[in-house]
Amino acid sequence: MGYPIPVTGMTVLGLFGGLEILRAWKGTALGIDYAGHLAGMAAGIAAAWYVRREAAQREMTRKNYTPDVVKEDP
Repeated sequence: MGYPIPVTGMTVLGLFGGLEILRAWKGTALGIDYAGHLAGMAAGIAAAWYVRREAAQREMTRKNYTPDVVKEDP
C-alpha cells in the first residue's frame, strides 16, 4: 500500500506542531483553537512516554522475577 517513508513519529508530530504554531502566529484562519491542538499533542506525547516507560519497567520486572519453565521429557 504505497511506498514506505522512513520518518519517525516524533518528526511528524514536530512538523504538525510547527505548522500549528505558524498558523496560530499568523492568525489567518479564525475559529480554530490552536492552543487546544497543541495541548492535545503535548498530552498525547506525555501519555505515550508514560505507557512506554511503564511497559519497559514491567518487562524488566517480568524478566527478573519470572522463573524459567523447563519442559521435561516423559
